[in-house]
Amino acid sequence: MNAGTARVASALSSFTTNNVGVASAGTYAVEVTGACGSVTNSATLTIGSAVNATPLTSLTRCPGSSATFSTVVSGSGPFTYQWYTNGVALADGGEFSGSTTGTLTVNPVTAADALTYSVLISGKCGSTINSATLTVSTETSTTALTSLTRCPGGSATFSTTASGGSPFTYVWKKDGVVLSGQTGSSFTTNNVSAASAGTYTVEVTGACGNPV
Repeated sequence: MNAGTARVASALSSFTTNNVGVASAGTYAVEVTGACGSVTNSATLTIGSAVNATPLTSLTRCPGSSATFSTVVSGSGPFTYQWYTNGVALADGGEFSGSTTGTLTVNPVTAADALTYSVLISGKCGSTINSATLTVSTETSTTALTSLTRCPGGSATFSTTASGGSPFTYVWKKDGVVLSGQTGSSFTTNNVSAASAGTYTVEVTGACGNPV
């Protein structure tokens, strides 16, 4: 019973309220009366709130970089944290730090770190778990250009295939001079002449580097 709102006469020395909710919060008092007078004792019941945490964000990183997963927790603490990869509990050391905090850092990222990361947060009123993935892109690589021989008036097409972390950008050059407007994976020159002869190169840049 909430003090000041209800009185219950009882011979029991304890009082239990079940299925507590927000309305159960308050100050509870007991008045004990004996042959030689009475005394009143009181205590407060505080209702905690369930553990909630902001979602983790899935990340894509290049090898050698760092990745940080973070969550913000609300509810009734204190809170404990434990991070997992694919269900296996993590401990600080090597590339991992913050395994028992709200922020986990992986540094440096390697291909083996492409896993699902989860954090289990426990508080006074339960627990919650959030998960996200780390995708590790591969270094940018390209297929080689093929040298060509063409007759005057014909056409010549150079092309390359890029792989690794996208998106990719392309810069074509002839004898070291940038060819304006040529930003695709292939370059074609039509109606070739003696002036078309030269060394053609393509510079490809991806999310994880520039191999050319």
